[in-house]
Amino acid sequence: MFEIEKLLNLFSDEKTKEILLQSYCLSQEENKALSDSVFEQLLLLKTIDPRINIVLDKTKEKSYFQRKDNVIYLNVLSIENFFHELTHLLSYNFSGFQVPNEYYLFKRNFFSSPEKTDLMIDLLDLCKRRKISILEDKISEAKQKNSDIVEKDIMLDPQNTQIDTISRIEGIIDSIFSGLSYTYGLTYNKDNNLIARKTKKASGHSCEYFSVAGAQFEEILADYQTIKLTNPNSDLFGLLKNIIGDEFVSFLDQRCSEMCTSLKHENVDTNNNNKGKI
Repeated sequence: MFEIEKLLNLFSDEKTKEILLQSYCLSQEENKALSDSVFEQLLLLKTIDPRINIVLDKTKEKSYFQRKDNVIYLNVLSIENFFHELTHLLSYNFSGFQVPNEYYLFKRNFFSSPEKTDLMIDLLDLCKRRKISILEDKISEAKQKNSDIVEKDIMLDPQNTQIDTISRIEGIIDSIFSGLSYTYGLTYNKDNNLIARKTKKASGHSCEYFSVAGAQFEEILADYQTIKLTNPNSDLFGLLKNIIGDEFVSFLDQRCSEMCTSLKHENVDTNNNNKGKI
């Protein structure tokens, strides 16, 4: 049985320990098997490469993984953001961000079926409606509360997790479409009909961001594993998996398992050669 105290003892900063502990507790409730694998792998990597660190720095514009030093920078104390960047760290140390052939096969099959875009538009519309509903509930709830809210309460707020799940589903869709849904919104024109379906802009990155080789797959993987660790039973997540198909879902599940149970020592960058961040 994994003992989180062993991992906590390898970090000195109290905020780092807090995000580790809260993330561990939530993921243990949602997906214990994957949670154990993720934290065991982090413990192993930290033991091999002491440079690995998790730094809370609110001056940063965004959270990111700096592969130059194997360091995660968080600009907010967020369980979901932590798992997203941790997945980047695990993936980098597993494969060096090499894009698997299975991803190219998925893309070819996906875009050979135009109706898939139509289904993604349906899902994006549903995500938008669901997010608005949750936000309205949060506003109403906030008006009824007079007590102070601390960071711990925000991290463990189920409504925050639900909103984050929706944003990560949108992020996966944006990655598949190379940033189009974030930059422009998706458009689907069936049989050259004059009236095309189009979504509003959604969460994600941008067409410019996804011009970097490998970014698409890594963002899909990071958002996918984050949802698996924090809200795997989301009905919207289920709809997304139905659209992308059993074959690619099985591959993503396999990839999550492999990078959290296998360690390729040669991929641990001990020479500070790679300065990229993602």
